[in-house]
Amino acid sequence: MYYRCTACQQTWYYPIDRCVFCHQPVTRVTPEKFTIRALTEVQIPSREHQKVPYTVLLLEDEHGQTHTRKTFQSYRVGETIEDTTAAASQRTVIATKIRYSLDEAADRLFRLMGPLSIENKSKIAILSSCTDSDPALLVLLVDHLLKNGAQTDNITIGERFADDKAITKAKKILAGHPLLSELELVNFSDEAHETIPFRRSLFDIPKRLIGSDLLITLTPLALQTAKENALISSHLAGVFPGQRGSNLQKIAELPFDNPILPKLLCLIDARVAAISDDQDNDRTQRTQLLFLGRDFKAMDKCMCKLFDVPEHTLLANSQYQLAGEEFDVIQSPV
Repeated sequence: MYYRCTACQQTWYYPIDRCVFCHQPVTRVTPEKFTIRALTEVQIPSREHQKVPYTVLLLEDEHGQTHTRKTFQSYRVGETIEDTTAAASQRTVIATKIRYSLDEAADRLFRLMGPLSIENKSKIAILSSCTDSDPALLVLLVDHLLKNGAQTDNITIGERFADDKAITKAKKILAGHPLLSELELVNFSDEAHETIPFRRSLFDIPKRLIGSDLLITLTPLALQTAKENALISSHLAGVFPGQRGSNLQKIAELPFDNPILPKLLCLIDARVAAISDDQDNDRTQRTQLLFLGRDFKAMDKCMCKLFDVPEHTLLANSQYQLAGEEFDVIQSPV
């Protein structure tokens, strides 16, 4: 993606609102087809590029603009690369790295995911405490939903808040952003529940979720090196009343299509990865990564593999496919 002046046709690779030469508006250009004009194989590691060999491609898009891209795959000069919708499989995990701005990266992530099939009356629940996630990412998510047909009155943000203090803090965060201040904040601890049997388990589900057409989880990346990890699975299990451990077991046994959870979209904010050891010492890594997918177990499996932490035994049979504009580069983000 780059930005082009509507008048003088000057271009920029970083976000800009108006042309610095003629002060006219600029438009986003999203190329989808690239031709490899040259390539260089790098054999010597450097800072942030420890894994070698890799190749740097010089690309020309369908508009004649040139780009560079790092890759671990083998290509030849003259070959064509296409960036199209990546989420062909329910197990696909889309990854993207922030280059210049969160806005630009989020736009690329949603574009690669493909259409969400949202209607005016679609009920959407966003699972986020608002306090442990960046409000800017939440704003971009809501803005994307509205641009795709959702209505403000049909979007709620919720979590099982521990106490009134947490709710007050969340309300303050939402009130600080005009777009978020219009949304309803829900405490799932106070919501009425309905018991639904599925297979051999009983699920106490907040009625608000039963009536939702889409459930979006917004989860910051926090993993542990000394314990089994199931990031989004645990996040979902926390919505249901009762013991989180037993809920996790039941959630993990759900097939992709099930009558318990609405259609899912899982967004992981991994810009700063928090990884703690057995002494609860946190190690943070700035990866500048965002991940998006539809299958929460595939997402959990992917995070454990990429960040080299133990996965929960419940994820043993889960599979994932990593995709995105730079999916072959994101082999070992930390």
